[in-house]
Amino acid sequence: MALIGYARVSTEDQATFSQLDELKTAGCPVIFEEKAPGASRARPELAKALGRLGSPDRP
Repeated sequence: MALIGYARVSTEDQATFSQLDELKTAGCPVIFEEKAPGASRARPELAKALGRLGSPDRP
């Protein structure tokens, strides 16, 4: 089964570079990334990542 990664920061001033590097090093071929304020409950990229968990592996 392929790994699925999720990288998130809560402000526009922050970057996901280090998270992305770690996820790539861990072997995640699919990575979902988003910038979402901590107060916001909306996490569309997280929802996509979770949706992939039950799906067949896709590149």
